[in-house]
This record gives sequence, C-alpha cells and structure tokens, in this order.
Amino acid sequence: LLEGTEGPYIPHRMLEALNVEQMASTVSDLYNAYLAEMDKEDHKEEELKAADSMLETCHSYYILFLSLYPYASTSSTKAAEDIIGIFEENAFFDEDTLQSLDKGTGRIEFNRNSKLYKYYFRIPSICKRLNDQEKQNL
Repeated sequence: LLEGTEGPYIPHRMLEALNVEQMASTVSDLYNAYLAEMDKEDHKEEELKAADSMLETCHSYYILFLSLYPYASTSSTKAAEDIIGIFEENAFFDEDTLQSLDKGTGRIEFNRNSKLYKYYFRIPSICKRLNDQEKQNL
C-alpha cells in the first residue's frame, strides 16, 4: 500500500483523513456477518462468495491499519491514536477477531535500492486446505 513511500508525508495525510473508529466498526460488523454465514449448515455458492468478499474487505482494512501503524507514533491525529489502540490496547476488536485477521495476513520483507519494505497480503483460503506435502510440492 505504501510501497516506495519516502518519509511520513503520505501516511500522515492518510491518518488526517481516516475515521479509524468507523472503519473498525465496519470490520467488526463484516467479520461477525462472515462468522454467522460460516456457522450455517447449508451454504449456497453465492453465499460463500459473499462471505469471502466480507472477509476480503476485513483483511483489506486490517492491512491498511498494519501499513499505517509504523507512522502512527509520529502523528497527533485521532486516527493515529486509534491505530495505536488497535495494536497496543486491543481497542475496537475482540481478541479472537484480531487474531483471526492477523493469522490470515501474510507478511514479507524485501530489499529494493538498499531500503527494506514490508508487504502485507491476505493468505488465500486455498493455502489453509493444503497439507505439508502439497505445500512442499508447490
């Protein structure tokens, strides 16, 4: 999301514009709707696609929070305080929701032009169904 960003200008501008409290509320609502859908006995294909879309949105917001977190300590905005609250005080989310989103988010670091970048992504659901041997074969 912020790949190649030099300095805090863009992240700080984003923190000035975001309503993290509202975004976190949206994530909680979508995640609870996703869990309710997954608890059903019978799933229609379109319902599973809708549930996956809900989870995808939750991960997108979570990745945004992760990407902005390193810049939050140098910003005096409410959004920065809220993002710090998410990761340091378990604000807005219950522990299970936060752990699930974190567990479903992959991380890699790469070096480009002598600068280390972090990249976050949603781990595809198919990866959860692969056993160790299948992962080795890939």
